[in-house]
Amino acid sequence: MIVLSPIVPEKLDSTVFYQEAKSGMIVMGAGVKKDFQKTSRSWSGSKPVFSKKTTSSTGIIVMTVSISSGRGADKWFWLDRGTKVRYATMSRNFRAKTQVGNLSSGAGRGGLIFVNKKKPRPGIKARGWTVLIVRTWTPRFKRLMGTAMSAAAKKSAHYIR
Repeated sequence: MIVLSPIVPEKLDSTVFYQEAKSGMIVMGAGVKKDFQKTSRSWSGSKPVFSKKTTSSTGIIVMTVSISSGRGADKWFWLDRGTKVRYATMSRNFRAKTQVGNLSSGAGRGGLIFVNKKKPRPGIKARGWTVLIVRTWTPRFKRLMGTAMSAAAKKSAHYIR
């Protein structure tokens, strides 16, 4: 005689999954903010201020990193997105502190000589920091959320090896 009895899993506790996802987003937000801060670490004068916020409502978790307004933020956006023209004339020995496709900000050299709105010069090459950070963090985010969901499954007795 063969007796079959069903294995009935525990009721899924979605709050455990939600809390693990939110914790993962908070951890990720700190890392993303750090990467944004790398871009202007060596700047002198006006610097952008980055802030991180994780909000949640009706089961949706949103993590945002925003930049303050002001001169430092303007400069950051010009470098991130690039410009068609610039009006600043730099010294002959000028070397930018930042490079295209690199989050780090180095020493650089030289500086501004004058600004002339009547004499436009070639624009600023876009550094592409925002795109670079998204590309860097997308696979990390997937791994982080996979780990969070595995932890939630273990906590809610739904883990399958």
